[in-house]
Amino acid sequence: MSDQDRQAGHGDLQDESRPHGNLFVRFLTRLLLPAVVIAAGVLGAVKLYRTGPKAKRRTPAPQVTLVEVEPAVRGDKRVVVQVMGTVIPAREIALQAEVGGRVVEVSENFVPGGLLREGETLLQIEPRDYELIVDQRQSELARARRDYKLEEGRREIAKREWELHSKGGNASETDTELALREPQLAAAKAALDAAQASLEQARMNLARTTLKAPFDAVIRETSADLGAQVAPQTPIATLAGTRGCWVKASVGVDRLKWLNIPRAGAGGGSPAVVRLVVGDETVAEREGRLFRLLGDIESQGRMAQILVEVDDPLALSSTGKPEGALLLGSFVHVDIEGSRLQGVFAVGREAIRDGRFVWLMSNKGTLVIRKVDIAWRGRETIFVGGGLQEGDRIVTSGIAAPVEGMALVTEEELEAERAKGAARDGASAGRQPAADTTGRSREQQK
Repeated sequence: MSDQDRQAGHGDLQDESRPHGNLFVRFLTRLLLPAVVIAAGVLGAVKLYRTGPKAKRRTPAPQVTLVEVEPAVRGDKRVVVQVMGTVIPAREIALQAEVGGRVVEVSENFVPGGLLREGETLLQIEPRDYELIVDQRQSELARARRDYKLEEGRREIAKREWELHSKGGNASETDTELALREPQLAAAKAALDAAQASLEQARMNLARTTLKAPFDAVIRETSADLGAQVAPQTPIATLAGTRGCWVKASVGVDRLKWLNIPRAGAGGGSPAVVRLVVGDETVAEREGRLFRLLGDIESQGRMAQILVEVDDPLALSSTGKPEGALLLGSFVHVDIEGSRLQGVFAVGREAIRDGRFVWLMSNKGTLVIRKVDIAWRGRETIFVGGGLQEGDRIVTSGIAAPVEGMALVTEEELEAERAKGAARDGASAGRQPAADTTGRSREQQK
């Protein structure tokens, strides 16, 4: 074999073993290279962590909640029972005709809303028929008086005759009465009395043809007019008294103990203030007094019912102006004075938490949750009988998540801290120019 052939065969063997070497190199490259990269990254991160700057730990600033407070003040307070009610007339009648006839005259005030004085004439029924009856009864009375006097004269004559003929006789009592005409005299006396009564009745009927106001009143409704034919018991008008009215209100049974309710014939009850409110404006305000406690409970609310008496509801005697009047049917607010509580704290309703708790701000500026004893619950103010001390700072504003001991601050304290900080900043600013001047002078000396 020649040398050329051996060299060609050796080259073929090298070509066959080359693919196995390349595979091994590629395997090592894929396996080791990622590991080397990861190791280098880890070492770099560790070095950065160890050699990098470290942040200093700080104590977090305390979270402070801004609140509003008011001091607790002990004192004697008057309970005020606040209710609502309806104005109703204290006196109201349906005026009716007592005799029949045609209406021939009416008053100019005989209209709905007309004001009447006691004794003022409302209307006049035709009186002529009743005047004739009065004349007739007067004639009958005159005849009855004549007959009675004649019978008295006959009795005197009979008495004398009886005395002459009955001497020594034993007459019975009946014979004596008949002889003396006692029955005839009694009949004449009865006829005279009947004639007098008939005349009195006729005069009364004549007076009843004139209808007058029985008291100071306002006309609520009219049912007759000029020219109308009326009969006895015919409705004429509905009158409501103007000297006083009642406010019928409902109050909780548990609150009656605080009120002074008068009994019949006793003195006046608890004072009250009645206000007619339209929107946000009080258009009428009158003083009144508790008058009566009604004997039944209202069917729906199961509350007690009271009457508050108010004088001159239409303001006729004071100003006579309708804008100050309590009109019938008005829905009004009533504030009734009750008993006096001694040594209690007046707290706004918004400061009472969960019905029986208050939030207090301690001297250290932390929240204190305390249970209190409620002596009276009003519509806007609550009287606390126990659980508070004079000078306690009651938190009146809201706190989103109240926790016992949390830090609190008031606006006044915050303003004071700001003022102190501003004063310190001003003092520091005043000292800084002097230091700068000193530094510059030293540099100049150098």
